[in-house]
Amino acid sequence: MKRKIISFLMFLILIVSLTPIVESVTKTTNIIYNSNIDSSLNTFDSSIEKPIWKVGDKWEYYFSFNVNMNEDGTNAEIDISINRIDLLIVEETEDYYNLTLNGDINGDFSFKTTGFPRINGGLQNSVMNGYLITDKDFSIKNASLYIDGTLKVSIVPVTIDIDLKVTCNPPITLIDFPLYVGKNWVTNPSWVHIFGLINLPGLKNIPGIPEDVPDVFPIEENTRYNESEVSCTDLINISVPGIGKYESYKIESVNKTNYYSPVLGNFLEVVSPPNDYSTVEFNLRSTNYVVPGAPNIPSKPEGVNKGKPGTAFEYSTTTSDNENDDIYYLFDWGDDSNSGWLGPYSSGLTINTTHTWLKRGTYLVSVKAKDTENHESRWSETLYVSMPKVKQPNLLQTLFDFLYEHCPIIKQFIYNLQYFIEKFFLPE
Repeated sequence: MKRKIISFLMFLILIVSLTPIVESVTKTTNIIYNSNIDSSLNTFDSSIEKPIWKVGDKWEYYFSFNVNMNEDGTNAEIDISINRIDLLIVEETEDYYNLTLNGDINGDFSFKTTGFPRINGGLQNSVMNGYLITDKDFSIKNASLYIDGTLKVSIVPVTIDIDLKVTCNPPITLIDFPLYVGKNWVTNPSWVHIFGLINLPGLKNIPGIPEDVPDVFPIEENTRYNESEVSCTDLINISVPGIGKYESYKIESVNKTNYYSPVLGNFLEVVSPPNDYSTVEFNLRSTNYVVPGAPNIPSKPEGVNKGKPGTAFEYSTTTSDNENDDIYYLFDWGDDSNSGWLGPYSSGLTINTTHTWLKRGTYLVSVKAKDTENHESRWSETLYVSMPKVKQPNLLQTLFDFLYEHCPIIKQFIYNLQYFIEKFFLPE
């Protein structure tokens, strides 16, 4: 029983903490893929080098996990979500980056093993903190994770404190840079050592839990991260709500597919084939990362936000380059078309271009920039443009206006009717 409790908790904790980093997850539903990238959008037409991070760079991810596991008389059902996983660079040396990891955890679980009643509960008001050490070549060296919160089982709240350490020997390489479409490589095998404590004071107060079950569970596990063949197979255009449309390299292995975006400096999404026992969602929600040397993010497009289809409208924007490089601009018109790269223009110059929408609807207009060295910015804020339905002329009204203007009798009749109403029905 003790071993099964430990195994269950380990399974829950490791999925929550480590899956977004080194394991596979299942494809999300709110992301749009387009392998037929418009060549005008393609900035990365050759290999790319590893990202250069700096202190203060931050990425926010969303993670949810659902599993239904049955094995040797034990059944576990878990539904966990982390609405926010923040990765923040807090230290940089010549050899490694130090990232803090923070998030809020909520979820429900159900656990049943032979000879004991089913345990139902959930994580409430739980927070996750830790750090992640990576080599400069995008390899994971070690990590630390601390979870503090309340584990509510049936109606009994139990304080939960989890302190885990993870070391990877040798470090696990996620991407072999330089990266380009058509590249193949083999990941290095690694031993992942997991150790720490799970503290559950008050666990024995839960009905059905034996009194001899301890409050503290020491953890000591070694897991082998096997080598696998990996291929960079495509450059994919991915649109994510709140992020924008970014070119990402599709990196495939036997059991997972990663999408790495050079402009965002990290993974945009990690996916794996669906299976019979689990579903997982993991994708980027926001970032402040800027490609070193890239122009500043362009200003929000300025121009009319409402008009008629079939009419050309003018829009403007501007940005600057800290190195005073000339700048190219690309507008996304929100109707599956774009302006293509316009320029080059001098740094700081306001530029103008026009676009015509052919159908009614609401369109999201944004713009990005790149310099002459192909250092690309993120997308600007979005301008919402509405093209309402063109109002059709009222035939009856048109006929009446014609008669009023060209028939004196009709005009005199309306004048007399108006005089009659004002004289006898309206107060003086």
